[in-house]
Amino acid sequence: MKSKPFDRSEHVYKNDAFAELVKDAIRFFNGTPVQAGRAGRFVQCKTARKLMKRKADGEDR
Repeated sequence: MKSKPFDRSEHVYKNDAFAELVKDAIRFFNGTPVQAGRAGRFVQCKTARKLMKRKADGEDR
């Protein structure tokens, strides 16, 4: 059997419509006010928003 190099794109399902839906959700939540939760922790923090934005934009880091 002849082996061929691994091509990741053949094994990953990509749906552009879903990616746009995620981006719309991130835009919506970025526009919502942040409220303090228990023990002074914020419900939505900048780090979480940055991470969600990176994932939506396709960055792997």
